[in-house]
Amino acid sequence: MTAAPPTVLADTPTETLEDVRLETAFLDAAAETSDPDVKRALIALCRREHRYGMELARRADATARRGQMLGFASVTFVLVLAGYVASLGEAEWAAGIAGIDVVGLASVFVTGRWLAYRSQA
Repeated sequence: MTAAPPTVLADTPTETLEDVRLETAFLDAAAETSDPDVKRALIALCRREHRYGMELARRADATARRGQMLGFASVTFVLVLAGYVASLGEAEWAAGIAGIDVVGLASVFVTGRWLAYRSQA
């Protein structure tokens, strides 16, 4: 008998319904048991898993911020380069450099939306 694929929750894409059920089962078991050591162990397990999930979310956020900053820096550099080329009297080359930069930036956003749409389907 094959297991059903995990159901992904809407608010946290990496957390499945089975994870929530497992965590709830740990907390229910801690509430029902009379042994204080078992209660402490189960609650400690839930806290550790929660901290781990929060650390993963923090790392993902830091990675996204770093990507945004590097993207901003690279676009700014290319536009400064285009301005420098224009100041040398090569307006056509400057327009080409800036145009390629804008097209590349737009393609990143279009590709990102397309991949997000495709992963939902």
